[in-house]
Amino acid sequence: MSRTMSTRLRLTTAFMVAFMAAQTRAQTRPFGFGVIGGEPVGATIKVWFNPYIGMDLAAGADFGPESRRPFPYDMPPGFQTHIEILGHLPVVRTNTLRMPVYIGVGPKVSFRAGFESVRARTPVGVCLLWPRTPFPWEFFVEFAPSWGPRPLPFDPDLAAGIRYYF
Repeated sequence: MSRTMSTRLRLTTAFMVAFMAAQTRAQTRPFGFGVIGGEPVGATIKVWFNPYIGMDLAAGADFGPESRRPFPYDMPPGFQTHIEILGHLPVVRTNTLRMPVYIGVGPKVSFRAGFESVRARTPVGVCLLWPRTPFPWEFFVEFAPSWGPRPLPFDPDLAAGIRYYF
């Protein structure tokens, strides 16, 4: 890589980090931690970069498509983790409440008795945020299909949860 290209890359990276840091300070409470139910059942973290862009991470038990069958099955739950970049579009915004709809994309990694698959996850959802109350909470519901070769080409996941911001 040439010296000018390397300098441009460093300057661009420094500018992006400074921009993200300034946007993060603009949020009243940018870091949320909570629980998620559905696919997966476990813990969730969300970081807001600005009022419209956030990043979501979740990890927990994955019961997989077998759990949606009407017959009992003897497979133990697996483990799933995913991380996504989310874009939010505000639908309702008042002094005490925000209700954006969001769409995102990111990888979903599943483990069941060893590594199982990496799939693309594309959540679409709605959340209710109370950012300026004494107890800043977020409730969310999402439809999050995952796409990939195994075990099904299309796996419709649903999830709901709650996060506390600090």
